[in-house]
Order: sequence, then C-alpha cells, then structure tokens
Amino acid sequence: IKFVIDGSLQGFTANLSEPFLAKPETSGKSTVEEQVFRDNLLKMHLAGNQAFIHANGDEAVEMAINAIEYVLSVQPRVDHRHRIEHC
Repeated sequence: IKFVIDGSLQGFTANLSEPFLAKPETSGKSTVEEQVFRDNLLKMHLAGNQAFIHANGDEAVEMAINAIEYVLSVQPRVDHRHRIEHC
C-alpha cells in the first residue's frame, strides 16, 4: 500500500525542516497529519500488508521512520518490508 506524506522537491512541496533555498517563503508541507498517518499505517501493518511511503523532505522521512518504529513496537514483524520511497 502506498502512502504519500509530502510532495516533491522540484515542486517545493516536500516537507522540509528548513525553507527551500530557491523559494525561502516555504518549507513545504505534509499531505496528512502525523497521527492520522500513524493510525492508518498501523491498520495496514496489522492486516499484514507492506507499506511504500512516499517521503522526500527530511521532516517527512522522520515522520515515516517514527511511524514505522511505532507500528513495529505495537506488533513486531521481522519481515515487514515497509520502505520509504524517494528519501
């Protein structure tokens, strides 16, 4: 299952911790609230599915890592194969 939690670097919509150098008025944004993403990832994980998480910006990558760590703490699964795309 693919989750898209931020946009693109070239579109200035990736969720960054610092503003873009070429567009200092923005640092991008998430496409979903962190709690909503984590809850949806947990449901998917508990159903035995694999997650493909689209995350370009460092804030989005951090959100993805935290969510994966959380779901694995709730329900450990050695061969979960969740992954972050584009990071």
